[in-house]
Amino acid sequence: TAQEREYFAADVAHELRTPLAILALELGQLDKDQARPLKMQVEAINRLISQLMLMAQIESAFVTKQPLRKIALADAATAAISMMAPSIIAAGKHIALDGEENAVAVPMQQESIVSALRNLIENAERVTPVGGEVRLRIGPEPAIWVQDEGPGLSPERLRELSQRLRRSEHASHDGAGLGLAIVDRIIRINGGRLETRPDQREVGLIFGLATDPDR
Repeated sequence: TAQEREYFAADVAHELRTPLAILALELGQLDKDQARPLKMQVEAINRLISQLMLMAQIESAFVTKQPLRKIALADAATAAISMMAPSIIAAGKHIALDGEENAVAVPMQQESIVSALRNLIENAERVTPVGGEVRLRIGPEPAIWVQDEGPGLSPERLRELSQRLRRSEHASHDGAGLGLAIVDRIIRINGGRLETRPDQREVGLIFGLATDPDR
């Protein structure tokens, strides 16, 4: 069952995190420059474990038809920005939010949507040059758009990257991002779809469209 898969994922995550924690402590004894790339890999694996756990929870909630809660789009966007801002600023880039005064709220699993937004922000930051800006925009339709300073993503390319096991330059820079395939799955479970506007260099989560999550 979906719940059994969730429990199994939790058990696997626990078993993996213990040796990773020990490894992180051992790396702390090494020269800082030598340990940095290894620490980054450990952090990436820990993030991947968390993301796999999240997906197991999302699938379990979908199968068991757990109700979605009505959340303001601005709240979800603000939460994602708060998590991502320190690393973006450290990389010499900027992040901003437009339309936060928009009070529209939609049914969603907030944790999953925030994680999907974090992935889109990471992807946007990757293709944005130093000194550039990643900008989130809410509305006017029930949507959250993430704009970067890259070349834009065509609808054809988005469809290709939304297939599972596909990666590209829009994949997360640390190798442990959710991936556009999982972002697409998240928004479908939340009753919407993933869209791109290459002319505006935006990728967005569009809500309230009653799409079929299994298509």
